[in-house]
Amino acid sequence: MGPDLAAILQGANDHYVHQAWDLSGCWLGYQHRHQELLHLQAGPRQLWVWGYIFAREKESLSPGDILLQGASNRALSQSLQKVHGTYIGLIHDEQQQLLHLFSGPRGLRPLYLLKHDGHWIWSSELKGFLAIPHFRPSVQKGAVSCFFDRGFLPGEMTWFEGVERLPASCMLTIDLKTGRG
Repeated sequence: MGPDLAAILQGANDHYVHQAWDLSGCWLGYQHRHQELLHLQAGPRQLWVWGYIFAREKESLSPGDILLQGASNRALSQSLQKVHGTYIGLIHDEQQQLLHLFSGPRGLRPLYLLKHDGHWIWSSELKGFLAIPHFRPSVQKGAVSCFFDRGFLPGEMTWFEGVERLPASCMLTIDLKTGRG
């Protein structure tokens, strides 16, 4: 029998608690998941978007409806060009057994990916991976020296070995029947 999924998700959720400071340096206390969440369902497809997403001018549909319509017509990449903002998201297509993960045009909200024990795992923060049973993070080669040289990790580089960051304006489709992405 596998691990209890509810316990894993609660453990990952607990890692998202962080301390908050205002601009003057005053401690505000502990904050939880300060992100906007959009969730829509249309037939066998469900959409989740974290962040802020807007339809471009002259669109008659909401941003969520634009993306769901694109997924149903197998034209999600074209639909992503009709929205803008600072967001990451996913669409689960139960009928086609596909999972579409996507990032916003500027890449300001990260979406991290890990294939672990044959499963795809994603998180908007690296610390979400710390709740995964049997995941032992190791620092990626070159990450520390790169950080000290530049003051940041460039592009899709992450701190953890095996964890990738989805590039800006990118979509990854995972076939849930085969596990290929």
